[in-house]
Amino acid sequence: MDKMMDNPWFLRITALLLAFLMFFSVKAEEENNNSAASNTMTEVIEDVPLEVYYDDTSLMVSGVPATVDLHITGPNSMVQTTQQIMDFTVFVDLRNLALGEHRIRVQTENISEQLGVRIDPTFLDVTIEERVTQEFKIDAELNERLIAEGYVLKSITADPNTVTSAARKVSLIPSAL
Repeated sequence: MDKMMDNPWFLRITALLLAFLMFFSVKAEEENNNSAASNTMTEVIEDVPLEVYYDDTSLMVSGVPATVDLHITGPNSMVQTTQQIMDFTVFVDLRNLALGEHRIRVQTENISEQLGVRIDPTFLDVTIEERVTQEFKIDAELNERLIAEGYVLKSITADPNTVTSAARKVSLIPSAL
């Protein structure tokens, strides 16, 4: 055995065999990584309803779209399950913000951490204003010329007799001339 180890051709052939072994093991590992990467997919879920959390009795919010688009990336099975079940929530939380204009981030809830998520649009420019409610009385009116001859109108009523209108509070600031 010692004679074989001293022979330069034996060492060259052994080195060549080890080089082939290393080459094929690296190649097999690369193929595994490629198959795992091909197992990843990206899907776009369009028109996902956007939840808005705020005090809707005393505030009005503008600048919030009704829906957003959600881009999810991850393993095929998880992406497909998320797309079919849609048990997640996309929301903006405005409860702790003051009146005025704000730039806020759209957030998600109940989406697996193994998925990559991108929301379009990611940020929203919203305006929070105070809600003012006014009640108006409805007075029914009728053009007498619309009633044919020989007919008499006994009474006219409106149902409902009042309506409530909610609007944002507008402050009138005189402009400097």
